[in-house]
Amino acid sequence: MAELTPAAPSGAKDELAAYKERVASITNLCAAANRSELIASYIASEKSVPDISLELLKEAQKAAAPEAVAVPISGVRVIKDREAEKPFATFGEQLQAILTAGWQGATPWGLPGGQVDKRLMHINAVASGGSTGVGTDGGFAVQRDFEMDLVKEAMGSDEIVKRCSETVIGPNSDGLEVVTIEEPSRATGSRWGGVRIYRTKEVPDTAVTASGVKFGLWERRLADLMGVAYLSERQMQDAAATAAVFQEAFTDEFGFVLGDEVFRGTGTGECQGFTVADCAVSVAKETGQTADTVVAENISKMWARVLPRAKLNGVWFINTEVNPQLDQLMIGTGVSGQLVFMPPGGLSGLPYGTIKGRPVIEIEQAAKLGDLGDITFADLSYYKLITKGGIQAAESMHLRFLYNERALRWVKRVNGAPKLKSAITPYKGTSGATLSPFVTLAAR
Repeated sequence: MAELTPAAPSGAKDELAAYKERVASITNLCAAANRSELIASYIASEKSVPDISLELLKEAQKAAAPEAVAVPISGVRVIKDREAEKPFATFGEQLQAILTAGWQGATPWGLPGGQVDKRLMHINAVASGGSTGVGTDGGFAVQRDFEMDLVKEAMGSDEIVKRCSETVIGPNSDGLEVVTIEEPSRATGSRWGGVRIYRTKEVPDTAVTASGVKFGLWERRLADLMGVAYLSERQMQDAAATAAVFQEAFTDEFGFVLGDEVFRGTGTGECQGFTVADCAVSVAKETGQTADTVVAENISKMWARVLPRAKLNGVWFINTEVNPQLDQLMIGTGVSGQLVFMPPGGLSGLPYGTIKGRPVIEIEQAAKLGDLGDITFADLSYYKLITKGGIQAAESMHLRFLYNERALRWVKRVNGAPKLKSAITPYKGTSGATLSPFVTLAAR
C-alpha cells in the first residue's frame, strides 16, 4: 500500500512533528486492523489516537463475536459470547494472556495470526467508560478485582499515602473540582470567609453591615504514574511467579514514589508535596543552634504552630537519623526534667515512639538530618489524593532482549494536593504566627 502523506498543517516545527507522529500512528493502526480505507477520514477528524485505537478494537471485537443464531426447534437464540465474559481465575493467568497477546508488539492486539484471549478484549470494552482507552502499543486493562487488590495494597503499604484522603474520579472527568470555604484567618470578620454576627439594641444606633460566606475552588487534574517490572522467560512460564513479581514491584514502587510526591512533590505533572506547599509552616532554628541537631525548643515551637484540630489526628514523620537527637531531648534538668520523646515500648507500651502523645514514624522520604523535612508534623486528612480508572498493562520483548527478559509496564492515573491554600491566622495569637496541619523544622 502506498504511504499516505497528506499536507501538513502550518505552524512551528514541534507542531509539524506532532502532526507527522499522529499520521504515522493512525496509518499503522488502520493497517494492522485491515481498515486502510479509514486512514484519511481518521486523520481529518479530531479524534485522539487512543480513541481511534479503542474504536478499531471494538470493531474487531464485534466482528469476531459469534452471530445470533435462531434454532426453530428449541427456540434457543445465542446472543452473547459467554467465553469472552468469563473472568480470569488468577492475576497471574491474566498477565500471561497479556504477555502472549503483545509478545512481538506487531499490532495493537498482538502477533498477526496469533491467539488473543477474548477475555482481554472483553475487559477493555467494559473498562472503556472508566479509562482513557487502549494504548497504541497494546495496553490491556487489568481485571477489576485484581486491580482493586493491587491498588489497595500499594496505597496501603506506604505510611504517608495510606493516611491521605482519597477520592475516585468518575468516567467523564479527568480531574476534581471542589467548592471550598476561603478561610485563611480565624480573626473576627474572616471566619467562613467573612461571616459576621452582631449584638443589636431594640433600636440600633447604627445599621448592621451585611456579610457572607466566601467560596473558593480546589482543583486538581489527573496525571499518569508509570512503572515497569522485568520478567525472565522462566518466570513467564509460571503464572503464580509472574503475578508475585509484578505485585511486589507494583506495591513497593508505586507506594514509595507516590509517598515521596505527597511529601515533597513539585505539583507540576505530579502531586503537590505538603512540606513545600503554600499552606505549610516552617519553624526557624534557635539562635546559635548547632548544625544538624534537634533541640527541645524546636519541638515546642513546632507544636505551637500546629492547627488545633490537626493535633488530634496528625503524626510526626522523621528520618531515622533524627532518632539519636530525640533520645536526648528533655524539658528541665535533674529529677524534675521530663522526656520530650517517649520511645516505643517501655513506659508508653506502644509499638512506636510518641511526642506530645502523637506517633513518631520513621519514613524513607524524610530529608536527612539538618535539612528541611527531617522532622515534620502532618495531619494527612488535610491532603486529597485523586485516582481514576484501572491499571493499564502492556508487554515488550525489546527493552530487555539481551537479558532474556521481557518488560511488563503498568500505568495508573493519580494526583494530589493539600486541601488548604494557605496557613491559617489564629483568632488570638502573635502577629504573623500562622497555624497549619503541616509543620516542618527549617534547615539547620
